[in-house]
Amino acid sequence: MKDVILDPPGWFWELFQVAQGDDERFAELLKKLDQHQLILLYSYMRDLATAINGPDYQPHLAEGISDEGEFEVGLWVVTQGRDRYREVARDPQKIPGDERPGKRSERMMYGRIADVYYDRFHDEIPTDFPIEWNEDGSPRTVQDHTNVAAQDE
Repeated sequence: MKDVILDPPGWFWELFQVAQGDDERFAELLKKLDQHQLILLYSYMRDLATAINGPDYQPHLAEGISDEGEFEVGLWVVTQGRDRYREVARDPQKIPGDERPGKRSERMMYGRIADVYYDRFHDEIPTDFPIEWNEDGSPRTVQDHTNVAAQDE
């Protein structure tokens, strides 16, 4: 069992809840975010997916899965929402054993963030933006963008 589970702000989870696994709907929500929010979203997803990878999880994944495949499974778990993510983070046996779990549109959401970022800001999204996490799993000194999914365009 994990001692600390990473837990980004509520707006992060709200985006996945509102998108309901639909990458087109997700892309529309992303258009409402500013540049900093897109970078945070991308970075939070990266860190959360990475946190549920590694030796504790590997025995429960598809045999021979690549590092990239393992990361993609972690990303898919993140798109399933806070409760599912926390369940898997607490119990590595709950990670999906499939190499490509869920719907394709759910697995495309991480890349969709980079696409929207490029379309809007004509640059690659920073892939190494550092997020510092507090001991309780919350992000440190990051502005909370409450109710992002409900913002008007």
